[in-house]
Amino acid sequence: MTVTEAVQDDYRITKDTMALLPSYQDGSRTLVYETTKRIYVNQTSKEIVNNGCLEGFSSYDGRRMAAIYQTGKNYNVPIAINPYKNIFAFPTNSPSNYDCIWLFYHHIQDISSAKNNPKHSIVTMSDNAHILVPVSSFTLKKKMYLTSHCVLCCQQIWDNNKEAK
Repeated sequence: MTVTEAVQDDYRITKDTMALLPSYQDGSRTLVYETTKRIYVNQTSKEIVNNGCLEGFSSYDGRRMAAIYQTGKNYNVPIAINPYKNIFAFPTNSPSNYDCIWLFYHHIQDISSAKNNPKHSIVTMSDNAHILVPVSSFTLKKKMYLTSHCVLCCQQIWDNNKEAK
């Protein structure tokens, strides 16, 4: 795993994006976890997610409203960043909060309680990296369930569109 020392001005979400964490290093605002490297970026995680939505021909607000409609929840909902590329993520708390961590659904291997603090979780990613998240494993598992619901809804829409042709 490589850590990029130079801070990038911007970042594009790809299928390799696993998580977006707040950065406390000078000159950067987000630490991006990819499958093979870590990248410091001078954009907030919300800016990165918004740009990812735009690349998928929608806005963050549009994706958020669709998730609210599909899940019945109205805060901290999962976002189908680019459903055409099967890229879904969920925030650990309010996306407006600097400390918010975005976890990318298809890269999560396991969620467990932190041994020294049950209000924290250890998230194991697809590259076996472990991310300490200051949210209980119960809450994160509920967020995973909501995200899986959104993934399934998108899949059903695509399947219905294929059948209609």
